Amino acid sequence: MKKTVIIFILLVLLVIGSVFFWRWSRSGEALIGSSEVPASVTNYRCSGGKTIKATYLSSGMKLDLSDGRSVHLDPAPVASGARYADDTGSIVFWSKQYSAFLEESGQTSYGGCIVHPLPFAADAR
Repeated sequence: MKKTVIIFILLVLLVIGSVFFWRWSRSGEALIGSSEVPASVTNYRCSGGKTIKATYLSSGMKLDLSDGRSVHLDPAPVASGARYADDTGSIVFWSKQYSAFLEESGQTSYGGCIVHPLPFAADAR
């Protein structure tokens, strides 16, 4: 009986140790090829069938655009919502609640963008 209890305790410790090791070893995967771990990712559907994948980082954001481009933007001052811009201010991403748009050289290139899927869409049934 005593031997069975000891074996059971050792097996439990082995499982717990394996889980911790597995999680620790996987935590570095997001860092490979990147200097930052994404805080969150939001997908937007925009007018004209365009899409934006916004990856929020600790130092700003990375936008993956449906035309194949990828841009890194830094936080910029704004009174309400969120605003991110490149170094020159020629590319600006604005978002507030569930909507967003992207301006390039003062012209809206991705407009009418809405978070997809909407977080409350399942409740609207």
